[in-house]
Amino acid sequence: MAQPTSRDTFKKWCLRKLGAPVIEINVDADQVDDRVDEALSYWWDYHFDGVEKTYLKHKVVNSVIKLTTQVANTFTEGEVIRGLTSGARTTIAALANTSETVGSLVIGREYIVTSVGDTSNAQWAAVGFTGGGAPTAGSSTFIATAPGASGTTGTVSARNILNYKGKPVSGGITEATANVNGAVQSSASLVLDGNSGTIKVGMIVVGTGISATTTVKTVTDQNNITLDRPQILDDNTALTFVSTNSEFLATETIRGESSGATAVISTVTKGTVENEYIEVPEEIIGAVNVFNIGSNISAGAGMFNVEYQFILHNLHDIVNYNLTNFFMSMSNLRLMEELLVGAIPLRYNRHDNKLFLDVEWDTLPHGEFIVVEAYSIVDPNIYADVWKDRWLQNYATAKIKYQWGSNLTKFNGMTLPGNVQFNGEQILNDAREEIQRLEDEIFTSHTLPASDMIG
Repeated sequence: MAQPTSRDTFKKWCLRKLGAPVIEINVDADQVDDRVDEALSYWWDYHFDGVEKTYLKHKVVNSVIKLTTQVANTFTEGEVIRGLTSGARTTIAALANTSETVGSLVIGREYIVTSVGDTSNAQWAAVGFTGGGAPTAGSSTFIATAPGASGTTGTVSARNILNYKGKPVSGGITEATANVNGAVQSSASLVLDGNSGTIKVGMIVVGTGISATTTVKTVTDQNNITLDRPQILDDNTALTFVSTNSEFLATETIRGESSGATAVISTVTKGTVENEYIEVPEEIIGAVNVFNIGSNISAGAGMFNVEYQFILHNLHDIVNYNLTNFFMSMSNLRLMEELLVGAIPLRYNRHDNKLFLDVEWDTLPHGEFIVVEAYSIVDPNIYADVWKDRWLQNYATAKIKYQWGSNLTKFNGMTLPGNVQFNGEQILNDAREEIQRLEDEIFTSHTLPASDMIG
């Protein structure tokens, strides 16, 4: 038969190699799938044909606050906004209320129609307007389901989107007050009375005698709390408990400190800078390098590029002699960059699919691209030729054989009609030896040696 080209034909190939359909292979279909997955996982981890180098690009984007109403244009770019419930504060980086034409809409974004133009009713319906007939400028809203047909003059505005960069900071809103009930001598445990509001773990404690920055460590009840450090306090000392929350909350009201505008938050979507990590696709199993972000020693475009300037001033030597000086100079520049700028440290674990970069995230400009050198699995659902890999075929067959032997060992000693006995132990041992041989083979023949061993 032909080589397998799909998961189904691959499983059948493995079972035929074990003797099917001439003999019955006592393995459940789900067990076969499990063993194939196990074989693929091992192949991806250790076989040089199991992964390929790839480059991921991630665009740095700001965090987005979506408002419940189309009033974003009542705020001003650059002003500070505060959450009246959370106390979180941040600065508006941009207002997504710029007029857009039908044909360049962002799918999933809510818009208000600013002018109907010559856009037909059918074209408005095609982009998500469900009001029937023609929309009304200034009041009709819709959520875009398509970019729309270009060439028409209908315009819309996303007046319910605010962008902000970085992590919001705590606004320091007072959420509770209380008095010390009984003098405290070098103790972190406090008994309180005269409470107002709700005391929560993590709140900052302010009051006469409170030393350094002190927070609430535990709350037994509203009259018995523990601080994160011992204090010396007099009886009846008035304490104030301040929120340290630095995240906006859905459904809370925000207020602009300059404009005085208010709005209610519908949703908050954290951007790259606030998250301080990059989401990585599931198929990525390793990240090894991040290209320099922004400016560095060798950066620059056109006539401002270092290599361009070097060649410009040494063109005669390069054309008429050799490139040794050019090569040595470029190598020296790269060494200077490595010593003075350094590589960007990264942390990545394939099981949480997040790439953490140890950089000053606030310095990354909106719209900048982060490019990561990584390794991705060769997915057999995309590249069917994977199923033809000889080592993978043999290893998956051995794994299924091991499962078969393991199943049959439950019936050792049982005699069938004709005085036939199961010998699952022998099948199990044979499979174990085959698996060990194949795993030794992958390290000696199908895995690239460590870099310091090449040469």
